[in-house]
Amino acid sequence: MLHDFPANALPGGATPANLEAFARAGGKITIIGSSDQRAQGVTTTPRTLSGVAASIGLTDSQKPSTRRVEQSLVGLFMRLVELRATARASALLGGRMGAGFQVERIIRQGEYEPVEGEHPWATLLHDPSPHVPALELWTWAFMAEDLYGEAAFVIEDDARGVPTAPHPIYPEFGTIEPVPSAIGGVGGFVYWRADGERIPLEARDVVRIRTPHPSTPYRTMTLLGRAAYLLDKGLYADIYERDMLKDGRMPPSYVSSDQDLSTTQIDRYQAGLKKYMGTGAGKVKNVPVFGSGMKLMPTPFKAEDVALIESGILNDKRLFWSSGVPQGMVDHEANRANTDGQRRVFSEQTVQPLSDRAASQLTFGFARAFGSNRGVLRIISPSVVPIDRELQTRIDEGRIRSGTPINRIMAERGEETVEGGDVPLISGNLRTLQSVVTPREPRLRPSPGNNNPPPSDDADDEPEPETEGDEEREVRTRRTMLRLIGHTRAARIALSEDTLDEEWQAVHDERSTHFGPVEAAMLGVFERQATDVSARLLALGGRRADTPPDDLSVETVFDLGEWIAATQSELGPMLAETLRSGWDTGALRISLSTTFDGESDAVKEALRRVIDKMQDVTETTRDQISGALSEGLSANESLSELSSRVRTLFDDMKASRADTIAQTSATSAFEAGQLEAFTEAGATKMWLTQRSGTSRPAHAAADGQEVAADEPFIVGGEEMMYPGDPNGSAANVIRCECTMLPGLPGDERTLTPAQQRAQEVRELYPEYRNRYGRDGAYGELGARFDVSPHTIRGDLGHK
Repeated sequence: MLHDFPANALPGGATPANLEAFARAGGKITIIGSSDQRAQGVTTTPRTLSGVAASIGLTDSQKPSTRRVEQSLVGLFMRLVELRATARASALLGGRMGAGFQVERIIRQGEYEPVEGEHPWATLLHDPSPHVPALELWTWAFMAEDLYGEAAFVIEDDARGVPTAPHPIYPEFGTIEPVPSAIGGVGGFVYWRADGERIPLEARDVVRIRTPHPSTPYRTMTLLGRAAYLLDKGLYADIYERDMLKDGRMPPSYVSSDQDLSTTQIDRYQAGLKKYMGTGAGKVKNVPVFGSGMKLMPTPFKAEDVALIESGILNDKRLFWSSGVPQGMVDHEANRANTDGQRRVFSEQTVQPLSDRAASQLTFGFARAFGSNRGVLRIISPSVVPIDRELQTRIDEGRIRSGTPINRIMAERGEETVEGGDVPLISGNLRTLQSVVTPREPRLRPSPGNNNPPPSDDADDEPEPETEGDEEREVRTRRTMLRLIGHTRAARIALSEDTLDEEWQAVHDERSTHFGPVEAAMLGVFERQATDVSARLLALGGRRADTPPDDLSVETVFDLGEWIAATQSELGPMLAETLRSGWDTGALRISLSTTFDGESDAVKEALRRVIDKMQDVTETTRDQISGALSEGLSANESLSELSSRVRTLFDDMKASRADTIAQTSATSAFEAGQLEAFTEAGATKMWLTQRSGTSRPAHAAADGQEVAADEPFIVGGEEMMYPGDPNGSAANVIRCECTMLPGLPGDERTLTPAQQRAQEVRELYPEYRNRYGRDGAYGELGARFDVSPHTIRGDLGHK
């Protein structure tokens, strides 16, 4: 009962009305001490602890006593509590469950870095007490949280006032009770020692790990109480089942058959079952025989035995449920396979959330104990979910091949980084991006007969100064026009169709300047490949007869990995320059004032995707060499004849493929550069086909399709980020001459009705395809827009 006394006698100005509400909610209110009761100090902390006029302790009215807890902790429940506490303590300290709790310091808004290992916060976490081992202390703390709802620590300071150790308040030593503040929350604590002494404490003197009660933050929720609720939930059902079996009654039942029954059969079975169960004062004189797959099975147990067994099984399941420990972890039938799976579930659904909450509470408590500003330091719990090593290896390999640096993966796993591991790798043979874009001469194996020197740069082949001057003037004029168009676009002035055509031509000309150098490099690659393969074939004969060995294969004379590296190294610098040219062109077209950042992650990723596509070129070359060798061996050709056949093959490839590869790869790199500029400006992009009118149908259908810079175009049913996107199929990428038209934020373009319909069709098609299938989607969309399915196919660019 709350007595009337002056409000100024309450700590922090708490009012009787507020405390009355707290009492109605189940809290216990105790008047503690008076003005002449002052603490003489506490051995666990050298801080000055001043007394208060009166303090009010708030406790959990349902907190179990130590004796009650000990009586309740038997068998299975004790095992579950130990599993939870041990797993959480291991997660905090690290080791096999990960790197452990980490302390981080803010460096700028939203960005943190790890603190030094000797930082006071880190010391309190990993070496908390001079009296108890860290694992034992944190295991006790988490076990106490489960059993009592909270674990409290009194913080000890050194001579400078810096916290150095958290001393646990064991139930045998006493209890900690919070004191409310004037604005709600906790304004301080009272430490009731077991010897009866009352010691007031400031809020910063105490750090708590606790499980808040769902109804009020002032109370705690124990794992024991939660388990009791679940056991009580099934109590009445268990009692009903027990009494029903004890009295010999059967539960409501029905009879089912795996065959169709006639009305006569149904009546007969119903009458037989009723007679067997007994009605009124009659006795059961016979047992019905069920045919057609139906039968009634006896049990050797008494009714009380069945009730006891079923109740025990249900109670065990409720304990597993309340504790969050999967039953498979301690089941007697558990094996390694299902135990590993259950352990992952336990870590993900129980240990991880509880660790995250403990890290948050410790961050709050440490910040208050050290008197530091919130948000400057934080404690985080890393992932404690174990992952299968083989699966993790495949995941890591995929991330590396997609451009994630090795050191980032190593840091996430808490492992030491490696030198050079901050650079993304190229997936051809996992080489660094810098080694690809830096020119180098491919090193070929010395072999007999390799008398053909690599192509040399001849001074006579250089263009004359007059030609260079004309080209420079043409480039300067072209870029000046693009810059003026960019200023016009940025001023939100509409561009005429003639101006847009001139812009498209300027972009096409700028992009085309890179075709020649890339083609020359590709011709050089083919020439060196032809020379190397021919020389290796001839070297197989040596001083013996000019007869191919029985095990001759393409791998004998063509090293795929070596030539992937050589091709990427030859073309890498040129494609990097082409991408930069595309960025410059895109920036001019939208009047972007920033400068090109070749070291940005986005640019590196775009370049990596383009360069990786060169691997397909080398693989195609290998396949064609393999086919030529197979034909020659079938014709019983000698090594000399096979060498001539391969040389002819490469001559054909130089004539037919070098130009195609140059145009395709240069377009891809150039358009990727433009996309990066558009993305940086937050612009939109519109697919723009070549102006000659000879575009392939899928590209003609995509003409005018406008999306955000970071969203894909839908071209022929495929998603492509830009013309020449390496992710597109060969039919959509090879020799593509399309480009993109930028649109700055706020631009409003007037589309024709056909363009508006095509744009809506492309947006709706994925949903309709999933619902009706490919052909059904054509018909449904045609009906929606009142056009034929053939028109819808054209809007989508489908053949």
